[in-house]
Amino acid sequence: MEDIEYQLLKDTALRCRNLYTWLTVEFELETAMWRSEILSLKWKNTNLDVGIAQRPNTKNGTKRDVPLTLKARKIISQMPDVSNRVFNKIDDEFLYHYTEVQETALQNF
Repeated sequence: MEDIEYQLLKDTALRCRNLYTWLTVEFELETAMWRSEILSLKWKNTNLDVGIAQRPNTKNGTKRDVPLTLKARKIISQMPDVSNRVFNKIDDEFLYHYTEVQETALQNF
């Protein structure tokens, strides 16, 4: 991804009032996880010391370990541990802006 493309995604995500939109998009870029995987990621399946996010139930019925880069670990460490899900600040506004970021990517890349 070119720097200008990255900045365009970041600018689009930061325009919304949900501060977690950019963190979620950035985490997606770092891990190549699907949005549904990210939004269902649980703290108990995340090991920041080892750098692994485990997906216990994938579509093919097997578990999958997703390696976490240092940047991905930093993003997770910024998320408040207030529920069993890592990315728990999801509402209609978040989904709207997340889709807007995806559309920006599709139109410009």
